[in-house]
Amino acid sequence: MVQRGGDFDRWDLEVRGGLLGCARTLMTIEEHGAGRQLIRFRTWPKFSSLAIATDVVFALLALGATLDQAWVAWIVLTLIVGLFSFRLFQECAAAESAVLYTVADRVKNNAYVPTALKRSKVREA
Repeated sequence: MVQRGGDFDRWDLEVRGGLLGCARTLMTIEEHGAGRQLIRFRTWPKFSSLAIATDVVFALLALGATLDQAWVAWIVLTLIVGLFSFRLFQECAAAESAVLYTVADRVKNNAYVPTALKRSKVREA
């Protein structure tokens, strides 16, 4: 799901990767005359605050189990924290991947590539 940022947000698009995370994108277009434009993208992950709070609660429970020397509880809670954190990063990575794939596809198929970025035909001796 894609959301557009508001007038006072510091981001333009938000792509959801799931319930736990998303990627936010900031875009700008620079006019360079003669019909040329430079488009810049910046993307970063955004973790759900509820997901971070849940992860911290389970980490604190694992710490409490360690202090009580309840090793079975510690193993179970540590696995929960690890799997939950993995899922959190996976969802943010999926959202960022979707943004970057779309931008790369647009650049490859429809955009003008400046001469400075094209491969040189000169071969080294």
